[in-house]
Amino acid sequence: MISWKLEITENETRLVVQDGAVMSSDILSLARHLVNKYHLSTLSIYDKNNERLFNYKLEEDLKCNNAQMKPFKKVTDLNFPYFLKKAEDLIYESGYVDQLYGIRFAFDVPKQQGNFADCLLCIDFLDIDDETERPSELYQFDLTELKWVKWLKKKEK
Repeated sequence: MISWKLEITENETRLVVQDGAVMSSDILSLARHLVNKYHLSTLSIYDKNNERLFNYKLEEDLKCNNAQMKPFKKVTDLNFPYFLKKAEDLIYESGYVDQLYGIRFAFDVPKQQGNFADCLLCIDFLDIDDETERPSELYQFDLTELKWVKWLKKKEK
């Protein structure tokens, strides 16, 4: 049983999880139930220390295999398929399919500031022509929005 409270304000509806050790699948089940019951578009999930864990959107949840658990801070074998599915969504939504040379994942990378998972996605593109190369793009996974976002930090060599 999860100890929780629902806070509804003018700007946001929050689910605050009062327990310290709760299965992510239990939190997702509760969020899914509350979103359906109260007809919410987004439910912000917070821990007992008022730290935002992620924004739950039923629309996003339904796009994924419901048997898969969504990630929190650490990438594990259980949420690998979720990261792969989100990478596939990014590629198709961005129109990169015909330009794709390959994709690479890096896991257990040092944590960046903000609410990001410990992984990176690199998309490599086909050359535009014999003289023009398109640079690779690096993405990090935003745990608040539950999607890959372009990494804007300059690479240091």
